[in-house]
Amino acid sequence: MLPIKRYRIFILALLGLIGCIEKYYPKEIYENESNLVISGRVTTSGDYHLVKVSKTSSLQVPKYNPVTACNVVIEDSDGNTFVSDFSTNKGEYYVRIAPEFLVVGKAFKLKVVTPQGFAIESTFDTLKPCPEVSDMYFQRFDKPTSNPQIFERGAQFMIDIEADESYDRFFCWELEETYEYLSAFPLEYYYDGEVHAIPPDYHMYHCWQTLPIKDFFPLSTKNLSENRFVGYNLHFVNNRSQKLMHLYSVMLHQYSISEAYHFYLEQLKNNSNNQEGLFGTQPLNVKGNLVSTSNPESNVLGFFSAEGVKSRRFFFSFVMDVPFEIPESCVPYVPLNGFSSFHPDDYPIYLAMGEDGVVGYVMQSCIDCRLLGGTTEKPDFWPY
Repeated sequence: MLPIKRYRIFILALLGLIGCIEKYYPKEIYENESNLVISGRVTTSGDYHLVKVSKTSSLQVPKYNPVTACNVVIEDSDGNTFVSDFSTNKGEYYVRIAPEFLVVGKAFKLKVVTPQGFAIESTFDTLKPCPEVSDMYFQRFDKPTSNPQIFERGAQFMIDIEADESYDRFFCWELEETYEYLSAFPLEYYYDGEVHAIPPDYHMYHCWQTLPIKDFFPLSTKNLSENRFVGYNLHFVNNRSQKLMHLYSVMLHQYSISEAYHFYLEQLKNNSNNQEGLFGTQPLNVKGNLVSTSNPESNVLGFFSAEGVKSRRFFFSFVMDVPFEIPESCVPYVPLNGFSSFHPDDYPIYLAMGEDGVVGYVMQSCIDCRLLGGTTEKPDFWPY
């Protein structure tokens, strides 16, 4: 056995070696820094269809690199062309296609030409019929974490797909959540050189927030005896926020997609580790259906798809059957030097009464729910 002193020296030396190890980035990452990334879709819903054009960035300094001033055209299998007539400085191009052209069975492809004359074209992808959306539901679920002794408590949302053989067997779901939440306190006390007490003011107390679910959920029934699946897992929501405390709503979009696009999404999902949503990360080493017609040797990333879509909104209440475990961040306190320690430039200072009956300082976000990302304007679709 090594003496204690020599053992410590050995450990310190080992730690020093570990600290000197440089991160390894595969050669292709550097080679991909100037690759184009193009994503776009035509669906059976809506007049305008979005195409996004960007360039990959180094994984060492990841960032979104939009490509502007492109010529973007969508062409259908009947030879009709639709040119983008509106774009943004984020590399977003909107193409208007009138509903009479969005016919199930018609195929579409994308053509993009960059300001440098670099031409990209997709293969044709065909609009598929989409079955009706089944009921969305949830199950209370304790989700394992990296610590086998700790579980994340929450609700697992699920859906079934019920389709006959007139529909293809490849689907994908995307979701948007809306939830209401409350401030910790109404506006009742504030300090601007002296403490003021006013009748409780609730105009910044009740908020709603709408967010996209940063994940997508592809499913294939190709290898099943029937074109149906029961209990497909969608997103999971834990009990560590107010999302499920009041009324919770999900806008669900169900897409009928091609086999090639389903295969691409499965690869992309593995590549992104389910963290950044659809096209949220650079789809390195994921082959799509885009090629350069001006430089066939170059690598173009992304996919252009045609998708049948059906949408439906759901509402959920009384979801949790366990206590909420929301971190406490709005406990009023009195500074050691009293409220006079605050600078006049910071007035008004928001105060609240704690459980001990003492009026103390709280962050403004504890009074104004809008600072947590939402709005006090109730959505038009909210049922009450």
